[in-house]
Amino acid sequence: MARKITDVTLLQSSPDSRATTSRQLSTADKNEIKDTVVRFCAKDIRPFSTVEGRGFIELAGKLISIGAKYGNLSPTDVLPSAQTVSRHVADVVSSEKTALSTELSSISKFGVTTDMWTHECTNTLLETVVQNLGYQGARQEAHSS
Repeated sequence: MARKITDVTLLQSSPDSRATTSRQLSTADKNEIKDTVVRFCAKDIRPFSTVEGRGFIELAGKLISIGAKYGNLSPTDVLPSAQTVSRHVADVVSSEKTALSTELSSISKFGVTTDMWTHECTNTLLETVVQNLGYQGARQEAHSS
């Protein structure tokens, strides 16, 4: 699925990090981003779909927000090393578990579905889906892989 870049949301530096404004990018900037994404995928041997991932989009948004707050910075001054990331994983997992536990404890009606499969490149995968059946009359899902 090809995604067309038509505009970018810039996160403004403010106490509420969800405050955003939308600005139209120039054609030259759009082309430069597309070229940079292609080089990123080629140099790091990543699938093109990487740029559509929730985590990548969240990271890109945070980097845009930091750039808006501090101006033009070197990526090496902003991005942590692989060793720093690996040491920080346990803290993030603990925080996410606590947040998920709090959210799940407030749900009165839910269903849990699991799916396990093997993939030739990544071995065994397990996905857990929690459906919140009582969420304002609609179904809300949380996925974990």
